[in-house]
Amino acid sequence: MNFGDARDAGFGVNERVSADTATTPLTFGAIPNSDATQRDILPLFSERRADAAIDTDRNPYMMYQPMSRLGNLVTDHSNVYAIWVTVGYFEVEKAPDWVQDEGKIQERLGGDGNVASPASVAAQALYNRIYPDGYMLGKEVGSDTGDVKRPRGFYIIDRSEPVGFRPGEDLNVEKMIRLRRRIE
Repeated sequence: MNFGDARDAGFGVNERVSADTATTPLTFGAIPNSDATQRDILPLFSERRADAAIDTDRNPYMMYQPMSRLGNLVTDHSNVYAIWVTVGYFEVEKAPDWVQDEGKIQERLGGDGNVASPASVAAQALYNRIYPDGYMLGKEVGSDTGDVKRPRGFYIIDRSEPVGFRPGEDLNVEKMIRLRRRIE
């Protein structure tokens, strides 16, 4: 068996160092043959060379150089995420009006009643962040009767899968979802 790219694969070269520092071909390559006595001569992802520049007996770095190459080829970062989603149902109420609420909301958010003052401007900016669409959450549906329903879901997402996104369109987003479980 001859493996021409065994060094590129990180399995070492297809040769053995003999006593006179010449190299002789081994009878096994990256995958050992039936000769089990030759199987464990070199550790996996290492090699043995007798060339003066890369003598593996002189320096362990030279022997394990193919293994150090793996750092550029593999990673422990997987881009796979486990996500739990819980959905709660709430009543939605209209937010208190900034002008018509007789100053109560303005005072609560730090305003002083003067429209042009820095405190009132900051309070109105805070109001707009809290209620961006003019609504607020009320009580949870079923909380008064003890009949609260919160559906849950568990998903495994693989972000290494290239997917597209355009608002309002379903491109290939389903490809990145590897596992989907809904718990009622």
